[in-house]
Amino acid sequence: MSFVDPVLGEDFFGREEVISKLRKRLDSLHSGFRQNIALLGPPESGKTSILKYFLTKFEDERFLFFYVDIKDSSFQDFVIKFLSSLLSSFLSKTEEFNSIDLIDSQTLLAKFGTHLPRTSYLVKALFDSLERSNFDEAYAKLFDILEIAKLEINRPIVVILEEFQRIANLPIKYPFEILGKKLAVQRDIMYIISSASVNDAKKIIREKLSLLFCNFEVIDVEPFDYATCESFIDKKCGDLNLQRCFKDFIIILSAGSPFYLNTICSKLFELAQIHRYSASQRDLVIKAMEELVFRSDGILNQYLLSKLGSLSKDKKLNVYIQALLQISNENKICDLLPILRKSDTQVNKIMRELTQKDFFSKFGVFYRFNDRLFKIWLNSVYAVKESPYKNFYVDGKDYFSFRSLKILENFIQESKKSVLDRTVELLGLFNNEMVEISSQRFILPAFETIHATKLDERGFRITAASRSKSWLIFLVEDRLLEERFAGWIHTEKKTVKEFKKILLISLYEPDIETKLLTKQEKIITWNISDLNMLFELYGKSLIVKT
Repeated sequence: MSFVDPVLGEDFFGREEVISKLRKRLDSLHSGFRQNIALLGPPESGKTSILKYFLTKFEDERFLFFYVDIKDSSFQDFVIKFLSSLLSSFLSKTEEFNSIDLIDSQTLLAKFGTHLPRTSYLVKALFDSLERSNFDEAYAKLFDILEIAKLEINRPIVVILEEFQRIANLPIKYPFEILGKKLAVQRDIMYIISSASVNDAKKIIREKLSLLFCNFEVIDVEPFDYATCESFIDKKCGDLNLQRCFKDFIIILSAGSPFYLNTICSKLFELAQIHRYSASQRDLVIKAMEELVFRSDGILNQYLLSKLGSLSKDKKLNVYIQALLQISNENKICDLLPILRKSDTQVNKIMRELTQKDFFSKFGVFYRFNDRLFKIWLNSVYAVKESPYKNFYVDGKDYFSFRSLKILENFIQESKKSVLDRTVELLGLFNNEMVEISSQRFILPAFETIHATKLDERGFRITAASRSKSWLIFLVEDRLLEERFAGWIHTEKKTVKEFKKILLISLYEPDIETKLLTKQEKIITWNISDLNMLFELYGKSLIVKT
């Protein structure tokens, strides 16, 4: 279920790097080198917008493009849709184009006979296989048709398969293995696949499609970065001119999701116009969140509820929901054991399944929701509505308003603190937990003493010690050059052996020379994403890097 139409034309925003990469791969295909691409990202992250914008913006007569959005439908419907899309693309500039969509097999065969006669022989053979219910044979012929069509059209073909992992639901014994074998020999046919089921998709690509000559380049469709989010908000909110603190709140809340950003900004602009710009920006943000997230007809409430709906057919639904609700309060699995009343093995299995379904990511003993707003909604809306004590609240609305207000106020209050103070507070929350950061495992000691001193205007030295472990941390809020960092290291030469770990935490990417120095001195580096991950795991507001 999609909650937003693809964004095209002038409304399309950002994604220059992805679009550029797609264009480069097409140029390579024209030069005789084929590289398949997989666009992977969570639901509503903008994959369809990227693909359709690319198709409409960059018409390239050197290739034949055709697009198939794979639905959970019958195999026959999939075949008709696949072939109709192929023929429609070929006839897109003719009068026949509009009559191709949603036609039966006989009409489709006739049209192939008229426009692509050589290809029509294999289309007929495919339909004969369907008549005999030999679906495996028909499926294999479907991809063979592309090879014949390519020769008859005399152009390389670019096949776009949205939500390609749904091929697994077709009545085919080995759908991806068959596809992989076809990919290996079809050197002039490029596949662009997409999926919102990121973990499933990566597993399929890794285990079933990584054959010689058909490897996929995986492009993760990431959230917008801060600068893009800010430009997006400025554009969508019109004359509202949101203050920095409210922009930052929306960016953190949305985690840079284009769908969330667009929905929240559109509501803010609508409310501002209704109130003729007389309401305070703080009240507008709270009102927008109430209408979007709490109200039953709010688009974000419906969208977030649909995430739970994806579990509705599972026999473990109640257990899954209990686990989700508990993790929305506490991030550690140890807090889950007494709630579910199951063994360690059973709970670990449940959490692995929810992680595979893209609800969580695991970081040592911690679990983090992949969708930040979903976590807030579970805790503040779903838990209240499903509570046996919900009659104590007037439609739950006052309670939700209070919770929203608290979230916003806490964020603003935290953002007023310095990065140094917030980092020191974070270190004080460590309690010997094991966490995984950038593929490295760390035990986060329960520090007994934490001291911070200033190195220069934007650089700080933090020492944190327990009885058996001590850390030296360099915290840098601006861009760090090698000469500056080398000076700090030189000053610490006499004391460096006292520390079990030495860390560099930098809000901005250090230069290459600084990175080489950290490797030489065996210094661990954490970036702002690593630091924010820890803030989130410990239930603290994130730092916004402007």
